[in-house]
Amino acid sequence: MLSDPLISSAVLHGLDDFLKQRNIAYEEILVSAGATRQEVDCAPQTGLQLSTILRILDLAALTAQSPCFGLEWSQAYDPRELGVFGYLLQNSGSVREALDAITRYYSLVIHPVSVEIAEEGAATALIWRLTPRLQYKSAQFVLFATGVAVARLRAAAGGNWDPLLVELACPELPCKALLRTVFGPSVHLGAKATRIVVTADNIDGRNQTADPRLFGLLQGLADRMVQERGTNLAYTYLVRRIVSRRIGHGEVSLEAVAHEMQTSPRMLQSHLATEANSFVRLVQTTKQELAKDYLCETDLPLNEIAQLLGFSELSAFSRASHRWFGEPPSAVRDRSRQGRLEIGSGSIVREDGNTA
Repeated sequence: MLSDPLISSAVLHGLDDFLKQRNIAYEEILVSAGATRQEVDCAPQTGLQLSTILRILDLAALTAQSPCFGLEWSQAYDPRELGVFGYLLQNSGSVREALDAITRYYSLVIHPVSVEIAEEGAATALIWRLTPRLQYKSAQFVLFATGVAVARLRAAAGGNWDPLLVELACPELPCKALLRTVFGPSVHLGAKATRIVVTADNIDGRNQTADPRLFGLLQGLADRMVQERGTNLAYTYLVRRIVSRRIGHGEVSLEAVAHEMQTSPRMLQSHLATEANSFVRLVQTTKQELAKDYLCETDLPLNEIAQLLGFSELSAFSRASHRWFGEPPSAVRDRSRQGRLEIGSGSIVREDGNTA
């Protein structure tokens, strides 16, 4: 099981006020998702695990009783919170420039990420996907990320514009009118990957509010940041991947992992420190993530999960669960099942509001 991508916590900036308007306590959502306000506020650059963001948005949707909460949040979100990436999108001179900026620089928001552009006859498609393990509870994030992207593409096109087609990797949703308002008349639900399809006749329309000079300067800065990103997060990602594989099946020690990475324990600790991380923290966060997955997405017995996580006995796993989630493993599983959303079959929202 590969470790999570890391995502900038800037995607949550302003969410506290957005939830407050709905009489929902932001901090309670964070605690339920296994995060703290301090972790979120300190991770706009180093990033949080993507699975943590998925849980936060999912819990916010459940608490707000809004199955399309992610889409609502996307319409209130200011993309400039994303820093260089957000300002690049704001100053893209056309849909083509905006699409290119997304594919080239999206790793500044999520790393690693699978996003690409495909030419499909007279149309162009922006395609991005999550791993199958993360896809299960990603609907709110898919709605949020796609909503923000389409809003930026619409601005780059001059405002009066809709994509030819939007395909969403999430289940059927009841908010047909909001989907059409945000994405246009053709929305396909239940897709395996999220796609935004753009026709050739308006891909080069000019954005009169863009600043070409600023866009060029930001591109140079973003290129350097992407290069640094590929270097600076390499050790964190590799350690999490090795730890994920070794937990429950091998020795999970600093010495063993350093040996596998062909470096010394001291050098590995030093590299992780430059990435604002530590070996102990990575082991604990990886165990916490895996525990959440096993409890919420499998029917494995608790004692078997404890062994898979490297605990010698169930009582040790129970104590760790109290630290991570504030409750025993059985309660985590029960609460997850009570709040689990049904995944329906795919459908297409047509212009008349019917489905097919």
